[in-house]
Amino acid sequence: SEPAVNIALGTAWGDVLRLGDRPTADAEQASSRLPMGGTQAVLLLGFGGSSLASLAAFERIYERRYPTWLRIIHAGPLLLEADSRHDLKPPDLLDGVVLPESAAALDRCLAAVQECERLLVHVQSNQGHMVWSHLLRRHPQMLRARVRGVVYDCAAAEQPFFTPSMGPDIQTKSVLATLKGFGVGLPPGTSAAIEAGAVAEGAAAERSVEQAAKVLSMLAAPPEVFAFQRETEPPVPALCLTSEIDSVIKADGVREFARRLTQAQPARSVRVEVLRGEHVMQVYVDTAKYEAAIVALVADAGMGET
Repeated sequence: SEPAVNIALGTAWGDVLRLGDRPTADAEQASSRLPMGGTQAVLLLGFGGSSLASLAAFERIYERRYPTWLRIIHAGPLLLEADSRHDLKPPDLLDGVVLPESAAALDRCLAAVQECERLLVHVQSNQGHMVWSHLLRRHPQMLRARVRGVVYDCAAAEQPFFTPSMGPDIQTKSVLATLKGFGVGLPPGTSAAIEAGAVAEGAAAERSVEQAAKVLSMLAAPPEVFAFQRETEPPVPALCLTSEIDSVIKADGVREFARRLTQAQPARSVRVEVLRGEHVMQVYVDTAKYEAAIVALVADAGMGET
């Protein structure tokens, strides 16, 4: 509907990916390569609709607790070829389907990780899980050699824990969050109109088997991708954060995700922490417990200050 809003994400990629040892507003400086020999790092993979601005609170925890760590952040959407998720079968789903801008972002993350010795991976929501799965597919051996721990923050849940009616609502929230992160102002009433359309679309998805399958495939990767992730990532300590009031990634879905991690790697330490707050909001609502859980995982992973 008019007035239309268009965003060229390819030209904005400097705003959704940061490589550096400190926050900076200078995109050229942020993307420059820094000496990182012997570095410990956190790789923060943001939720759908995330931006560097929306991830600042999470980044501050690592900046304050581990100031010498490199912080590698991937925010914003993972851009895929149109309908690729519906046409390809796993594991091909993770090969050659990302658009050039996303491929470049993934490669830049891996280039920074390659120069580190020890890495903590912080995965947010099912969007972060999908990015993490793509990274594992691109360079599994290098990541296995460096990863010491994984935080699954409101992540992850497989397709049975969603209903088709949830899809348009979640997608709408992600789009509006992305626009906000890029500082795009919408005309009055636009958000309400978009949300009303999402409700109608969700009802239509419930009535159509084909549409329901497409919606569910956009909310969570197929089970084969989850199996690939469980089998490929190293058996390092894992922390699964969730909330009983999370309306996007349900707590039962996270608990089942944790159970399957343990089932795949019985010797692995997998802990579930239930916090207060809506989806990816626990860092604001239950700050002390949120931070304490991450600090405990870092200690279990044998990381910390050097």
